[in-house]
Amino acid sequence: MAIVKGEGVVLKFNDGSELVPFGCARSITFNMTSDTIGKSTIGSGNWKEYEVVAKGWDFTVEGIIYLEENDVVTAPDVYQMWDNMTPITIEFLVVDELANEVQYSGEALITGASTNGGVNTISSLNITGLGTGELIRSEGLIMDLDGDLIADSDNILITDN
Repeated sequence: MAIVKGEGVVLKFNDGSELVPFGCARSITFNMTSDTIGKSTIGSGNWKEYEVVAKGWDFTVEGIIYLEENDVVTAPDVYQMWDNMTPITIEFLVVDELANEVQYSGEALITGASTNGGVNTISSLNITGLGTGELIRSEGLIMDLDGDLIADSDNILITDN
């Protein structure tokens, strides 16, 4: 049985041209939630029963601040995502020691960006996001030449015509 180490949990953001991780993330939390309502107790005695009526998801990520860095989402990128107030595509990835993986993707709003700093410490950025719409279990997302995201479920090369 293979374990998942901390570096095997990755949250990627659409930076406008590709899905890239937040620079030097130290902590990622990805929450999947369900809202429930009570059902009738007829047939169950006095025991409460519930049913799921809606699902939701959100995330937080904390990491070291970079102002300029290639192939990662930097603090200025996050500030702009928050300021734009529009959904962005994110991908959540979990990989174990044997390269088994689970991926989820969806549209999310950046609802918070907190910059932290202290004397003699490395500054960090905490990002919170709220999923808007369906969270899709995927085999990976690819961005085509037009900037549209397409799913790759069979690992066969996809060309953009």
